[in-house]
Amino acid sequence: MPSQRLDRVLDDEYVEGLQALPTGEIRARRGECQTVETDLSYARRLVQGRLDIIHAEIERRSAAGSPSDAGALVDTLKDGTILSDHGRPSGLGRLSARLAPSEEVDEFIAEIEEVADTDALANLPDLSDDVVSKLADRLAALERSFSARRREVFDRIDLFQGEIIRRYKTGSANPEELLT
Repeated sequence: MPSQRLDRVLDDEYVEGLQALPTGEIRARRGECQTVETDLSYARRLVQGRLDIIHAEIERRSAAGSPSDAGALVDTLKDGTILSDHGRPSGLGRLSARLAPSEEVDEFIAEIEEVADTDALANLPDLSDDVVSKLADRLAALERSFSARRREVFDRIDLFQGEIIRRYKTGSANPEELLT
């Protein structure tokens, strides 16, 4: 499911004529990009959590363990040993400017649900090894997709921030605008 908001902020027209835009408009666009980035970051964390659950199931199967209850799964995930072979990809490590996702995060959650809904996760022990493996592969691809889109949005944020900084360094910005 495409995100119209994400498509809009990544469209080349969104940054055309940047130097001619009023500072308030640049700040507003930077804020919109930050909101989109927060939503992508939240969705990415949801995907990573689902991947952790699937990797725990794969590890359980490889150890010929019996299906575990939810409490045992939580203990395994808290222990952190599941991630030993499935660590997080390296990235920018940038903290989101905003911590809570917007109401529009549902666009991204719908993408996750298309790949691995909660019913599939709840029934992992009943799924074949092949189905679980394919589910893990599709989620990993979705995580990479969210990460790539997030990096593109960071580039937009940096572009807007750079223009604001340039204006203040060159004296072309009105410092009084900070107070309004």
